[in-house]
Amino acid sequence: MQQTTQLTALKNNQLVSTPDVKVDFFSKSGFELACRISRAFATSNAVPEPFRQFNEKKDKQGNITLVENPSAIGNCLVAMEVANSVGLSVISVMQNADVIQGQLRWSAKYQIAAVNASRRFTPLKFKRRNLGYIKAKYKEKTDWNNQLRKFNYVEHEVEIENLECIAWAYEVDENMRPTKEIVQSIPVTMQMAVEEGWYAKDGSKWQGDMRLQMLQYRAASFFASIYAPDVIMGMGRSSEEARDIIDVTPQSDGSYSANVNLQDLKSTPDVGDIPSTRESVDPETGEISQASQNTEQAVSDGLRDETPGESGGTVLEQPTQQQTRQRKKVDLG
Repeated sequence: MQQTTQLTALKNNQLVSTPDVKVDFFSKSGFELACRISRAFATSNAVPEPFRQFNEKKDKQGNITLVENPSAIGNCLVAMEVANSVGLSVISVMQNADVIQGQLRWSAKYQIAAVNASRRFTPLKFKRRNLGYIKAKYKEKTDWNNQLRKFNYVEHEVEIENLECIAWAYEVDENMRPTKEIVQSIPVTMQMAVEEGWYAKDGSKWQGDMRLQMLQYRAASFFASIYAPDVIMGMGRSSEEARDIIDVTPQSDGSYSANVNLQDLKSTPDVGDIPSTRESVDPETGEISQASQNTEQAVSDGLRDETPGESGGTVLEQPTQQQTRQRKKVDLG
């Protein structure tokens, strides 16, 4: 009956409407559409290099060759899923993404946009203050110690202006109206930047005029990790935070590779494990009350740089031939 109706409509030059297919990663037609869109994005030179199917590479003579990026389609699919989950455009997701250590990371400003777009809070604001000049210490990795099988470290001390930044916002009610209840990140200070190793890294932006911007980015990233982890789920650390923690080198396909042994990296506690503050705004002054002593102690204890142990990185030694023969005898009974 339906076929007869369609044939009659075609004979009468009437358009037969068909339902539109939407992107859906868990249906055949929806996933095929997502792959077609991803292939279209991958052929564009208006998207960043991690999402392009072919990227230009220059040799020492200045000759340009095209290098295929096998991860382009997959990266585009990931960007589409992230854009769908946070309610922002696919292009904005791509423009703010980096590939670091084989993972897509998004910039801090994109995480701020995602938190603001969630409308769970009022737009993020930042409270800054100057805590005065202090002396802070950090450890710099030097040469490899064959005897101890680890890198040697030299301790340095710098005198810095200890600036502090806190990201905060008002909570909103079910009618999207701001309340007097506020939420705020843990304090991010220049002392933390030094002791965590962000300050002394090659190409660090913490030493120049960008330090105020970096403080805001890091405070916003901490805020999002604590109060809106579901909004930034899948983004991991921000691009800026990942570069501060790991030494990376840009690659020809737009990604970044680590150039240090991961066992030599100090362990940093997850931001979600650090207590945060939830305080009320003073109705008369409108100012945020100071963080409690317990929170400051938790920040001091949880984010302080640790001295590398004497054992250093773990090195697996190959068994000798005699040990191998003994093991075979034991296995054979």
